[in-house]
Amino acid sequence: MAWRLLDLAIIAQQIIDEGKGTPFYAGKVMQASYFVGTMLPLTIARLDTCMRKGREIVEMPNEAF
Repeated sequence: MAWRLLDLAIIAQQIIDEGKGTPFYAGKVMQASYFVGTMLPLTIARLDTCMRKGREIVEMPNEAF
């Protein structure tokens, strides 16, 4: 998703640089900036958590509960 938003932001920025920009195009740039700056780091952190080597939860014996 981040890749697609960045792709659209590049196109929008080119249109803005040509002097043909509208609030719609500015919104595309801001959308990508927001997502990459706030949501992408959270997603990467969640992936790191899912991929960690620790398996404590899976290996915990039933008696431990």
